[in-house]
Amino acid sequence: MCSAKLPLPLIALAVATLFNGCTVTSEQSTPQAEMIEGFLAGSAVRYAVQDYVIEHGRLPASNQDLGLPEPQAYARGALSSVAVGERGRITLTFNERSGVDDGTIQLVPIASDPLYGVQWDCKTPSFEDIQSWAPACRFAPGQR
Repeated sequence: MCSAKLPLPLIALAVATLFNGCTVTSEQSTPQAEMIEGFLAGSAVRYAVQDYVIEHGRLPASNQDLGLPEPQAYARGALSSVAVGERGRITLTFNERSGVDDGTIQLVPIASDPLYGVQWDCKTPSFEDIQSWAPACRFAPGQR
C-alpha cells in the first residue's frame, strides 16, 4: 500500500511511488507528480542504453534492440510511451494528464566515456517549467 501523500516534495513522492510499487492516487495527483513517475521510467531505460553501449560498442536504435517492451507498454498515469530511437535517443511522450497532450521529453546521449559511461542531454519542446522539477533538463522550444 502506498503511504506517500502530497505535500512531500514531488521527487520524494515519485521515489516513494517507484520503490513502494504503488501509483499516485487521484487525491495525490498533480501533473508534475505524474510526469516525474514517467520520467523515472525513462531514466531506467537510460541504464539499458548504457549497458547496450558497453556490450555492443554502439548506440541502440529501438526498444527491440534493448530487449525492451514496445513503447506503449510503459503507459501509466501521464506517460503514454517510452521509445528508443535512432542513436539511442529516448523519447518520453505524455498524455493530457501532464498538462500537454502529446508533450515530449527527450533524453539524448551526447557522449560515451569508458570512465563515466554515456552522458545525457535532457530537453523538451513541450514543458516550459521542466527545470522546476527536473533541474538537469531544459526547455527547448521548436526542437522535436
